[in-house]
Amino acid sequence: MDTEREGRRLRGRRRWLRVAAAAEMLEVSEHTLRRWADAGVIPCRRTPSGQRQFLPGDLQRFLERCGAGGNGHADGGALAAVSRAAARTEDPMEALAQVARALAGEPGVDRCLVMEHDGALDALVGLASAGATPAAADDAPPAEDPAAGEVWLLVERPAEREMLRGGEPLRGPSRLCIPFAIGATANGCLVLQGPGAGRLSPGRLEHARDLGDLAALAVHRLQAARDRAAQAARMESLLHAGRSMTSSLVLQDVLDAVAREVVDTFAARYCVIWEYAEDQDALIERAGFGVDPGFCVDGETVMLEERSKEREILFGPEPVLETVSDPELDPQSRVSMERWGEKTCLSLPLQFGGATLGLLAICETERERRFTGEEMELARGLANQASAAVHNARMYRDLEQRNEELVARARRERLLNELSLKLGSSLDLREVLDSACRRICSILDAGGCEIWARREA
Repeated sequence: MDTEREGRRLRGRRRWLRVAAAAEMLEVSEHTLRRWADAGVIPCRRTPSGQRQFLPGDLQRFLERCGAGGNGHADGGALAAVSRAAARTEDPMEALAQVARALAGEPGVDRCLVMEHDGALDALVGLASAGATPAAADDAPPAEDPAAGEVWLLVERPAEREMLRGGEPLRGPSRLCIPFAIGATANGCLVLQGPGAGRLSPGRLEHARDLGDLAALAVHRLQAARDRAAQAARMESLLHAGRSMTSSLVLQDVLDAVAREVVDTFAARYCVIWEYAEDQDALIERAGFGVDPGFCVDGETVMLEERSKEREILFGPEPVLETVSDPELDPQSRVSMERWGEKTCLSLPLQFGGATLGLLAICETERERRFTGEEMELARGLANQASAAVHNARMYRDLEQRNEELVARARRERLLNELSLKLGSSLDLREVLDSACRRICSILDAGGCEIWARREA
C-alpha cells in the first residue's frame, strides 16, 4: 500500500504544467516565467508545437531555494513577495506602489516612478512613485522627471517614444527608463533615478524588468477598469443627451442643448454648431457652448465657395480630426485654427435621411488631443442623435411657419369678404372708403392707408 501511494505521489510530481498554471503556482506573470525559463533559471520542456511545460517538483524546489535565500534566482524571493502583495490587493494603484517601493531600494537608486502610456494623449503619465526626489543644487534647473500625475508629451520626447517602440531600456547618467508591455504593445515604463540608476548590472536590470511585468499587469487592470467606467459613462451620456435633445422642438433650444451636452460629455473646451443653408450654399453659426466672447457672432455666415475643406467635411461620411501640428493640415484650416488658438478640432457632419443639416465642431485650445476609437464612436452617436433632433426641430419649425401662413391667409380672406360686403351694403362713399382703409391696414399689417381718387378735368 505504501509503495502504491508513493507511486501516485511520484506520478503527480511528473505531471507537466502549462505556463498559466505554473505562473499561478509561483505567483508571477506568465511573461516573467517565460523569461526565467529561457534563461535556464527554471527547467522546462517544449512540446512539438513549441509550448513550454513545467514540472511541479521543479517549481517547488525553485520556491524553496528562493525562500531559503538560495541562488536559484538572485531576486526570486523579493519578486515573489511583491507579486503576492500585488495579487492580494484589488487596487491596481497599490500594486504599482508596491513595485515602485521595491525598486526605490535598489543600490544607487533614490527614486522610482511608474508611468503609463496614454495613447489618447500620446504621452507618458505618472501613476506612482517611491523614494526621495534627488537633491539639486540651488542654482541647478528643476528636475525634468515628473512626480506622479505629471505628463511627458512624446512629441517632445523622441527618445522615450523610440524606447516604447523598441522595447529596450533608455539609459542616462543618473536615470534609467525600462519599458514594460502586455504582449507586443508597451503600456508604460519604469523610471529609476539616482547616481547609480544608469549603471545597473545585467542581473539587477533583469530583476527590474521582472517587476516591470507586474507593473504592466497592474496598468492593464487599471486601463480595463477605466475603459469599463468610460463605457458606462458613454452610455449614460448618450441617454442623457438624447433626453436633453428631445426635450424641446424649438430649433434654437435643441442646438443649445446639443452644444452643451457635447462639451460636458467630452470635457472639451468648446463646441460650435453651424446650420447649412442650401439656398445660400453657406454655413450659418447657430449655437455654441464654452466659446469665448468674440470668437464667433451668432448668425455669422461662411460661404462654402470660399471654404473647400468645410464643404468636403460637410458632405463627407466620416468625422474629420485636425491638429495644428499636422504638416499636411489644409492651409485654410491652419489659418482658422491659428487665428482662434485651436490645437485640435474634430468636425462632424450632421446628416439625416440623406439631407445635409450642418456641421458640429469640438475644439481644444490647451493642447492637442487624440480621440480614442471609443470616443469617436461616441461622437458619431451624439452627432446622429443631434441630426435627428435638428431634423425634427426643423420639421416643427416649418410646420409652424406653414400654420402661421394658413392663419394669415384665412384672416386676409375674412377681411376681404368683410370689405366686399361693406362695399355692397352702403352708398355713402366716405363710409365705404374709411372701411376699406381700415381693412386694408389689417390685411397688410400696415400702419396707415390713404385712398386717392383721380379727378378728371
